[in-house]
Amino acid sequence: MPPYSTPYQSRVTKSKSYGRYSKGSFKGYSKAASSSSRPSYRSFLVRRPATRWTPTRLFRISQTTDTLFSSSVSVQITQSNAFSLQNLDQFATFALLFDQYRLIKVTSTWTPRVTMSTTIGTAIGASIYSVVDYNDQGPLAGVSAAREYDTCKEHGPYETWTRSFVPKYATSAYSGSAFSGYAQGNNNTWIDISSTGIPYYSLKVVIPACTAVQTWDVKYKLDFEFQHVR
Repeated sequence: MPPYSTPYQSRVTKSKSYGRYSKGSFKGYSKAASSSSRPSYRSFLVRRPATRWTPTRLFRISQTTDTLFSSSVSVQITQSNAFSLQNLDQFATFALLFDQYRLIKVTSTWTPRVTMSTTIGTAIGASIYSVVDYNDQGPLAGVSAAREYDTCKEHGPYETWTRSFVPKYATSAYSGSAFSGYAQGNNNTWIDISSTGIPYYSLKVVIPACTAVQTWDVKYKLDFEFQHVR
């Protein structure tokens, strides 16, 4: 019983078609077999060229920037940040080395400038509200507006907190005489290195007015990928 059940596979198994060429005929084929059913002798002699696949090398570069953020005793304070290749110190050098790039991750760390105290009293700080917005970098109107986002998080005034996310850029979806429309770009898309100012969106922060001014050390870590060395 042949190992295969289909008629064609059984016929191939019985014929032993993968034999050697011997005295003008192939083992498993009779000399009377037609030329169309008999394999060509030339096909056994011609060697197919081997193809070799070379993977594209990717280069990942990370850089951290430092800044300060302070609250106010009279008004709420907001901060909104978009990120681009121009945030890197040596972005012009990278533009000479590579053809394409993309921003794959943003990590923001907020550390309050406070000291440990044994005095128990009323807290003077206020909670911070952070939002990841993939569409724009417009400032938040207030705490109530921040709470409307499904990406909103509340952070205590004396805790160190971190947010990591994959930012997105805007791509043109429609352009006309009356208006223009945009859509979110695909993060797997590579961007031409000559366009170093394309913004990736965005982390927004708002803090209401506090009893006393408080300051945070803020760090933004940007992870870029590059390809095609030139």
